[in-house]
Amino acid sequence: MATIKKRGSKYAVIYDYRDAQGQRHQKWESFASKTDAEKFRRKVEYKKSCDSLLTPCSQTVAEYLMQWVNVYGKAKWSFSMYTSSLALIRNHILPEIGQIPLQKLQPIHIEMLYTARQKVRRRQRACAKRDENALPFFYDDPSCPYLAENGIR
Repeated sequence: MATIKKRGSKYAVIYDYRDAQGQRHQKWESFASKTDAEKFRRKVEYKKSCDSLLTPCSQTVAEYLMQWVNVYGKAKWSFSMYTSSLALIRNHILPEIGQIPLQKLQPIHIEMLYTARQKVRRRQRACAKRDENALPFFYDDPSCPYLAENGIR
């Protein structure tokens, strides 16, 4: 059950939730108008009735992803899928959105990450087309340090 209380010129919605350890906490959310507070109160009560009320926590996207990979990935993925997915997460996702608290994550963050990744891929394709003629010579060159370092030769 959530209640609305007037505090000065604002309205506060007060509701209870239980954290991961089962302890009861009280949360106050302030709104400028009574209609906004009423909408939020109804939303909280609906989510409580469906058991889908998201409890506040300070877990970041990085912490959640690493926990998810350790629980789900190890059990369901092959070794190569696990290592490649972990590398993808560490190299591309975590630097961009890993520091965002999980509850603050919005669809726009995912869209920005996706757009940034597309720009990098377009740039890589443009470089590959430009160097298309040089590629066979690159692989034929025995003095190339890249080939030796990566065990291609």
